[in-house]
Amino acid sequence: MMAVAPSDIGLRRATGNDEAFVLYLEGLATRKLAEAAFGRWIPRPGMGASFPEATCIIQVRNSDVGCFTIHERYNVVEIDQFYLHPEAQGFGVDKHVLERIVTFAAIEHELVETSLIAGSDAQELFTGCGFKIIEVSAKRIRMEYAVSRKITTWIN
Repeated sequence: MMAVAPSDIGLRRATGNDEAFVLYLEGLATRKLAEAAFGRWIPRPGMGASFPEATCIIQVRNSDVGCFTIHERYNVVEIDQFYLHPEAQGFGVDKHVLERIVTFAAIEHELVETSLIAGSDAQELFTGCGFKIIEVSAKRIRMEYAVSRKITTWIN
């Protein structure tokens, strides 16, 4: 993949036709980690009845390269299933999308939360974008980002 500019990155709502793609990405992202953390990996047979509600597909130049799901509750946006195809990694796509999610959350929410399988490479991405680790177990890492609603101007 060539260099990626922010204008090359797009998001679209998932449709029922995206289920196999999301399950494929999930397998790529979680299989080795699940086997190490839990001793086995069992692929999901499907995404469940609520799919594709709240799931977005990440695109680079109109090509599907990743996905994420967000759930909103009172003052929190929860990120789940944040997956990027290995061929699209290393170009800043994940960081750009994560920053867009945080910007979206700042409109009406106070926190952005996620939970990762322990040992996930995504931990570096999330901490690099300002997320703090709030809980660690042998199998999971919970992280959060406190959204700033401070209004700034160019003279602050």
